[in-house]
Amino acid sequence: MPQTPVKIPDLPAHTNVGSHDHLLVDVDGISHKSQRRHVLGYQEYIALWSQHSTGHPEVTILKNDLGDITWTRDSKGIYVASSSGLFWSNRVCVSFTFGADDIATCYKFFLWHHANSNNLLFMFGEPSTQYPGELEHVDASVHKATCIIRRV
Repeated sequence: MPQTPVKIPDLPAHTNVGSHDHLLVDVDGISHKSQRRHVLGYQEYIALWSQHSTGHPEVTILKNDLGDITWTRDSKGIYVASSSGLFWSNRVCVSFTFGADDIATCYKFFLWHHANSNNLLFMFGEPSTQYPGELEHVDASVHKATCIIRRV
Protein backbone atom coordinates (compact mmCIF):
# COMPACT_ATOMS: atom_id res chain seq x y z
CA MET A 1 0.00 0.00 0.00
CA PRO A 2 1.58 3.36 -1.04
CA GLN A 3 2.16 5.91 1.71
CA THR A 4 0.63 9.35 1.55
CA PRO A 5 3.31 12.08 1.51
CA VAL A 6 3.46 14.34 4.54
CA LYS A 7 2.25 17.88 3.80
CA ILE A 8 4.05 20.67 5.63
CA PRO A 9 2.47 24.12 5.26
CA ASP A 10 4.58 27.08 4.18
CA LEU A 11 6.54 28.55 7.06
CA PRO A 12 6.24 32.27 7.73
CA ALA A 13 9.31 34.28 6.70
CA HIS A 14 11.54 35.94 9.31
CA THR A 15 10.45 33.76 12.22
CA ASN A 16 12.82 32.69 14.95
CA VAL A 17 13.00 29.01 15.70
CA GLY A 18 12.21 28.43 19.35
CA SER A 19 11.71 25.33 21.42
CA HIS A 20 7.97 26.04 21.66
CA ASP A 21 7.31 26.65 17.95
CA HIS A 22 5.12 23.95 16.41
CA LEU A 23 3.98 22.79 13.00
CA LEU A 24 0.78 20.95 12.33
CA VAL A 25 1.59 18.06 10.03
CA ASP A 26 -1.23 16.38 8.11
CA VAL A 27 -0.80 12.63 7.52
CA ASP A 28 -3.76 10.90 5.92
CA GLY A 29 -6.11 13.59 7.21
CA ILE A 30 -4.90 13.30 10.82
CA SER A 31 -3.18 16.37 12.29
CA HIS A 32 0.01 15.81 14.25
CA LYS A 33 1.87 18.42 16.27
CA SER A 34 5.63 18.62 15.70
CA GLN A 35 8.22 21.03 17.01
CA ARG A 36 9.47 23.24 14.18
CA ARG A 37 13.11 23.02 15.22
CA HIS A 38 13.00 19.26 14.69
CA VAL A 39 11.67 19.74 11.16
CA LEU A 40 14.16 22.39 9.97
CA GLY A 41 16.71 23.20 12.65
CA TYR A 42 17.97 26.27 10.78
CA GLN A 43 17.03 29.37 8.79
CA GLU A 44 18.40 29.70 5.29
CA TYR A 45 19.38 32.21 2.60
CA ILE A 46 20.05 30.88 -0.91
CA ALA A 47 21.13 33.14 -3.77
CA LEU A 48 22.80 33.05 -7.16
CA TRP A 49 25.88 35.27 -6.69
CA SER A 50 27.61 37.15 -9.52
CA GLN A 51 30.45 39.67 -9.44
CA HIS A 52 32.61 41.23 -12.14
CA SER A 53 35.50 43.70 -12.08
CA THR A 54 35.23 46.22 -9.22
CA GLY A 55 31.45 46.33 -8.87
CA HIS A 56 29.35 45.16 -5.95
CA PRO A 57 28.10 41.57 -6.12
CA GLU A 58 24.71 41.04 -7.75
CA VAL A 59 22.43 38.41 -6.25
CA THR A 60 19.27 36.67 -7.32
CA ILE A 61 17.60 35.45 -4.14
CA LEU A 62 16.07 32.00 -4.45
CA LYS A 63 15.07 31.56 -0.80
CA ASN A 64 15.32 33.81 2.22
CA ASP A 65 13.85 33.09 5.62
CA LEU A 66 16.93 34.56 7.33
CA GLY A 67 16.44 38.32 6.78
CA ASP A 68 17.74 41.22 4.68
CA ILE A 69 21.33 40.94 3.46
CA THR A 70 23.21 43.67 1.57
CA TRP A 71 26.26 42.79 -0.54
CA THR A 72 29.18 45.18 -1.16
CA ARG A 73 32.73 45.08 -2.48
CA ASP A 74 35.06 46.19 0.32
CA SER A 75 38.38 46.08 -1.50
CA LYS A 76 40.26 43.96 -4.01
CA GLY A 77 38.97 40.39 -3.64
CA ILE A 78 36.99 41.10 -0.44
CA TYR A 79 33.19 41.22 -0.38
CA VAL A 80 30.88 41.81 2.58
CA ALA A 81 27.46 40.36 3.38
CA SER A 82 25.88 42.86 5.81
CA SER A 83 22.79 42.49 7.96
CA SER A 84 21.37 43.75 11.20
CA GLY A 85 22.51 41.20 13.76
CA LEU A 86 21.68 38.07 11.71
CA PHE A 87 25.10 36.41 11.83
CA TRP A 88 25.32 35.01 15.34
CA SER A 89 28.72 33.78 16.48
CA ASN A 90 29.20 30.00 16.15
CA ARG A 91 25.73 29.62 14.59
CA VAL A 92 26.40 30.45 10.91
CA CYS A 93 27.48 28.12 8.10
CA VAL A 94 28.33 29.20 4.54
CA SER A 95 28.46 27.11 1.37
CA PHE A 96 29.69 28.72 -1.85
CA THR A 97 29.68 26.68 -5.08
CA PHE A 98 31.07 28.10 -8.30
CA GLY A 99 28.94 27.83 -11.44
CA ALA A 100 29.94 25.74 -14.47
CA ASP A 101 31.05 28.90 -16.32
CA ASP A 102 33.50 29.71 -13.51
CA ILE A 103 35.45 26.44 -13.55
CA ALA A 104 38.07 27.71 -16.02
CA THR A 105 38.74 30.82 -13.92
CA CYS A 106 38.37 29.14 -10.53
CA TYR A 107 40.38 30.82 -7.84
CA LYS A 108 43.09 29.13 -5.82
CA PHE A 109 41.28 30.01 -2.61
CA PHE A 110 37.90 31.15 -1.40
CA LEU A 111 37.43 31.90 2.29
CA TRP A 112 34.63 33.28 4.37
CA HIS A 113 35.04 34.82 7.79
CA HIS A 114 32.56 35.71 10.53
CA ALA A 115 33.57 39.35 11.19
CA ASN A 116 30.77 40.10 13.69
CA SER A 117 27.01 39.66 14.13
CA ASN A 118 26.42 42.14 11.28
CA ASN A 119 29.02 41.09 8.68
CA LEU A 120 30.41 38.07 6.89
CA LEU A 121 33.54 38.53 4.73
CA PHE A 122 33.98 36.61 1.47
CA MET A 123 37.56 36.54 0.12
CA PHE A 124 38.92 35.36 -3.25
CA GLY A 125 42.59 34.98 -4.08
CA GLU A 126 45.50 33.17 -5.65
CA PRO A 127 49.19 32.61 -4.93
CA SER A 128 51.26 35.77 -5.13
CA THR A 129 53.59 36.05 -8.11
CA GLN A 130 55.58 38.77 -6.34
CA TYR A 131 55.92 37.05 -2.93
CA PRO A 132 56.30 33.26 -3.25
CA GLY A 133 54.48 31.34 -0.52
CA GLU A 134 51.99 34.16 0.11
CA LEU A 135 48.46 34.71 -1.14
CA GLU A 136 46.98 37.85 -2.65
CA HIS A 137 43.37 38.89 -3.05
CA VAL A 138 41.94 39.11 -6.56
CA ASP A 139 38.64 40.53 -7.72
CA ALA A 140 36.18 37.80 -8.53
CA SER A 141 34.73 37.16 -11.95
CA VAL A 142 31.87 34.90 -10.94
CA HIS A 143 28.62 34.19 -12.76
CA LYS A 144 25.71 32.71 -10.81
CA ALA A 145 27.60 30.82 -8.13
CA THR A 146 25.35 29.29 -5.46
CA CYS A 147 25.68 30.98 -2.08
CA ILE A 148 23.96 29.36 0.90
CA ILE A 149 24.01 30.89 4.38
CA ARG A 150 22.43 28.94 7.22
CA ARG A 151 21.89 30.00 10.82
CA VAL A 152 20.97 27.53 13.55
